[in-house]
Amino acid sequence: MYVRRVVGTGARRETYTVVDGDGRVVETVDDYLALCTDREHSPNTLGARALDLKVWLAFLRLMDLDPLTASPEHVGQFAGWPRRPGQPGHLRSADTDRGPARETSTVNRALNSVYMFYEFFARRGVGMGAQLSHRRAASIGDHGGFLGGIAERQITTRPTRLKQTKRRPPTLTDVEVQQILDACGRVRDRLLMALMFETGCRIGQALGLCHEDMDQNPIS
Repeated sequence: MYVRRVVGTGARRETYTVVDGDGRVVETVDDYLALCTDREHSPNTLGARALDLKVWLAFLRLMDLDPLTASPEHVGQFAGWPRRPGQPGHLRSADTDRGPARETSTVNRALNSVYMFYEFFARRGVGMGAQLSHRRAASIGDHGGFLGGIAERQITTRPTRLKQTKRRPPTLTDVEVQQILDACGRVRDRLLMALMFETGCRIGQALGLCHEDMDQNPIS
């Protein structure tokens, strides 16, 4: 089973699908990825979804299960399998274990792809999508967005997710920042890069700035 890049639909020139060992497209996955393509998800997102679902299908094959007959219990079992893949029911000596094969963030991304895959089929009235999430009352700390606290609301939660440690992203040194600024051939580019370095804003935020957003009065 492998992921194959194919011609997309609509505005997407390319998309991805999953092909089994006999060279046949896995129709259930292809239907879902076709929807993602029509919604113009980015190529990176489409490729990641295809890879995640390929891993899920490999797990189901070991369990001798059809994708549409799998249960939430199997999703829970799958959460640990990419970390230490092996034949279900077979024991391995701890002395030969080399540690997790995949990072926690990668497994959580795969679980998210599985959830969305079954939510797609739940709209057709098949699969376990309706069993993979439940709604609870919102509590302190839940992000509600603008005016989120003026009325009671509920949060959709997914039961299976690995605990993930937040890691601080690497940052550039002052020397590296200066090298980037010196490499800018235009004043416009240098201003844009300096603005992002000094303020921490993202590229979209920087490009959306107007003259009235800037305080041009010198600091006394």
